Amino acid sequence: MRRSLPGINAELAAAVRRVNVLDASIPESRRPDICGERWHRLEAEIDNACGAGDRDAALLAIRQWEQHAARALSRALLHAPLGVADRG
Repeated sequence: MRRSLPGINAELAAAVRRVNVLDASIPESRRPDICGERWHRLEAEIDNACGAGDRDAALLAIRQWEQHAARALSRALLHAPLGVADRG
C-alpha cells in the first residue's frame, strides 16, 4: 500500500463507515461479501492512483466501490426477512 495522497485514507475510512451502517442492518447469514475480490481491486486502484499522484482517480475508485457495496447490500436487505432474528 502506498496511499500517500492527503485525505485518501480518511475518504476511504468514511466510505467504509457508511457501508458498515448498511451492512449491520442485514442479518449476518444474508450479508454479501463486499470485501472480497472487489475490495482488493479497489486497493490496487487507490494505490495506483496515489502512486501517480492522481487524487481524483483515487476518490473515484472509492466512490465506485462504495456504490457497488451499497447496491449489493441494498439488494440483500430487500430480500432479507422482516422481523426474523438471524439464526446464522
